[in-house]
Amino acid sequence: MSARRSRTSAAAAASEAGEATPSAGQRRQSRVQKSPAGSRGKRKPRSAAGDGSDDDTEAGQAAPDEMLTESITTGTFLFKAPSKRLPLDDSFPAAYKGEVQSSRRLRHDAYHTTWGTLHSKIKQLLNRQNQAVYDELVSFARDQSRSVSSALDTAQAEIPTALLLTGANLPDHDQIFRRLKSHIQALLTPHVVLLRSRGLKGLKAILKRTVTRLLNLEGDGEEDVQTPVLRRLPNFDLQMVETWYREIHSSATANTDESETQDPQAGEIPCAHPPIVLIFQDFELFDAASISDFVTVCSHYLHTLPFVFVFGIASSADVLHRQLDRRAIVHINSQRFRVRNSSASLNDIVRHVLMDRTCAFRCGSRPLQQLVDSFLFQNLSVHWFVRGVNFCCLEHFAKNGVSFLCDLDNLDSNIAGLTHAQLELIRASPSFMAHVDKLTSAQEQRALVLDDDRMKTFVHESLLALHRLHCISTPVLLAMHAVSRTLPEDPVVPYAKHLSSWLPLTLKKSLSSLGLFDSVCRLLGLCSSDLLVKVLGQCETTLDDGAKDLLSSVSVLADTEHQAAGVLQALAQSAAALRQRLIDLQNQPVAASQPATPSASPAQSRMLKALEFSSPGQRATTPLAALMQETTADAAAAATPTPAGQKRKFLLRAQRVVSDSPFSILRKEVVAFFRDELAPQLRTPTEFPLHEIFYHKGSVRHTLEAHPREDIYRALQHPQQVLQCKCCKDSHDTIDKSLPDVCIAFQLYTEASKDINLFDWFQAFAAIVGDDATGKEKQPAHGSDDGEEEEEEPGDPDHMTSEVLQARFVQAITQLQYMGFIKKAPRKLDHVTKLH
Repeated sequence: MSARRSRTSAAAAASEAGEATPSAGQRRQSRVQKSPAGSRGKRKPRSAAGDGSDDDTEAGQAAPDEMLTESITTGTFLFKAPSKRLPLDDSFPAAYKGEVQSSRRLRHDAYHTTWGTLHSKIKQLLNRQNQAVYDELVSFARDQSRSVSSALDTAQAEIPTALLLTGANLPDHDQIFRRLKSHIQALLTPHVVLLRSRGLKGLKAILKRTVTRLLNLEGDGEEDVQTPVLRRLPNFDLQMVETWYREIHSSATANTDESETQDPQAGEIPCAHPPIVLIFQDFELFDAASISDFVTVCSHYLHTLPFVFVFGIASSADVLHRQLDRRAIVHINSQRFRVRNSSASLNDIVRHVLMDRTCAFRCGSRPLQQLVDSFLFQNLSVHWFVRGVNFCCLEHFAKNGVSFLCDLDNLDSNIAGLTHAQLELIRASPSFMAHVDKLTSAQEQRALVLDDDRMKTFVHESLLALHRLHCISTPVLLAMHAVSRTLPEDPVVPYAKHLSSWLPLTLKKSLSSLGLFDSVCRLLGLCSSDLLVKVLGQCETTLDDGAKDLLSSVSVLADTEHQAAGVLQALAQSAAALRQRLIDLQNQPVAASQPATPSASPAQSRMLKALEFSSPGQRATTPLAALMQETTADAAAAATPTPAGQKRKFLLRAQRVVSDSPFSILRKEVVAFFRDELAPQLRTPTEFPLHEIFYHKGSVRHTLEAHPREDIYRALQHPQQVLQCKCCKDSHDTIDKSLPDVCIAFQLYTEASKDINLFDWFQAFAAIVGDDATGKEKQPAHGSDDGEEEEEEPGDPDHMTSEVLQARFVQAITQLQYMGFIKKAPRKLDHVTKLH
């Protein structure tokens, strides 16, 4: 109303002054006619003094564009600036001094090619993960909607409801439900509405969102921001949906009846009344009373609107009974569906993407461990893990000047085009310098440092050696992971069953030096013969599959991959030989597999057999006390000094017999196979020169994870790092008065105890900032009269009143309280308490 009055008053004033005020249509027409293409949003420059245009403006003949944009009463105009895309020179910075544009372009193209390949693999992998769950949910919705349609005459019809258990990985839920919506629209029905709890706090809001998205009154309906389309909002209820559904499917019903009459031998006839699927993404966050009322209302329209509900549940299915009351639960027919665990999705990405031999880029031990820790202990989000890998890939190609060499498909051409500056950059890498120091030949050292041709040959050999390591290490690591999953749970290393826990450790240290590998070997030394046969079978299968995959390769590096396949085949044959020996030992009679001992009684023989061919879990339940009693009864005639001595003598004899048995000797050979043959093949990449070309070693913790408390503490302790000023000096002994007030108060805060006296804190603050902290009168200066005071300059910062200092101090401690460093003391009014 105020804007309308102002426009009316402005128009009246203009008419009284004799000015011609154009109408809205005239203004629009003048803007179209006089504004050239591409000049929209650009204000015309004012003319200089003496120009005739000023006289016209004063007379009321203003330019149309200027008149449209300068009047407040006309409206507010938003002119979008054209999008500015950074040129190639600004996309990747120079990795070293004097890098030419062609090298930067090469790194830029290598990044887009590498990440495009990785992203497409990850996307296909994630799309295939929950495909089976989506298909089952679509089949459930189709079958239940048809059963409800056939039973519309009964009053006991229930709404088909799918309880989709998604887990606690909340950042991934948007992608999960977006894929589910697309899958349902492609296979079942076009009427799908995705509802989120944000902004839906009542029944009216839920009904409005449902109706507007079904009737397409909000566009595509993907965003939660509501766009008003109608000037007068109608009554949003299900009667509108009922009328709309009847109109759009009346013709479909007639066409379906004709198709049934003409071609009865045809296949499955499409449903003439497709269901209306309502997906509640975060079901727990909806208001319980509102969602119960909504279910009750929908149940009354079930005879005309075939509703199907999908409730996204992050916790457990018990939340259904907490959210819906009894009158709403009786109207739904629920069935549970569970999407794949996010930890399994992470292991699949690590297995099929990061460990693939064709993957040009690889995360180092440090960034990969940080990404895995962030996944396990913070968000359980696969989406954030993929974003972290994307950041590592981008940083690797942006900062590493020779990162384009990781493209092994064009290895020969890339090495042939290396310049002297790029070779010097490779020579400056820590791994190359360590390799040169290990060489015993001075001539070889001199050739690598001075001869560029010899250096190119060395780069080619080193990259092929790294690729050979990747071809061998992936099947070996998968074999060790399969062994760890087969073995019983180890309380010392509870995370040994996750592949994402193995990979960062093997990138940092060799397999034989890991405590995880020692735990696996310790468990292998306690396994039964059946379990060892199973373990060796899985190991043989994994190594054989890896060798077959390498032998089928037809890439430019087929020779290197075939050499790696020969190593894997030799390991698989060794595992197969040990497995066959164990099977033969199991098929032998028990008497032939045990050495004859003259002192072994029948009870001892049964006990040794139980100790020898039993798993650790079964051994704990072996009736050792009963066997000991039988042994004592058999040896009652022999003279023993004490019962304790007899028990000790028997256990030593049993240990000697078990350790000398053929099975124990063969089990030691199995453990030796894993230690001496399998583990040396899984070497850490840091032992190879030029591994920096493939592996990214930068930290991602401070880039991808927010640490507000740590950042605030660092900024208050060292403000010069944030302000980038030269006046703030970093001194550990004194506090500079040029620092901001909040930084001075914070540094005094760090020196205080738990309870801080505000008056003492203010005195220390005033002693640093100014001289007139207490407000006392200054002493007369030397040489002046006794009754006269020295005049203070009003602009002198060294002479501040007590009120100014108090205001600055109060502002500083208020900011510290807002940031959560202090709070009011519960008992002492003149004290504050530190919060740690």
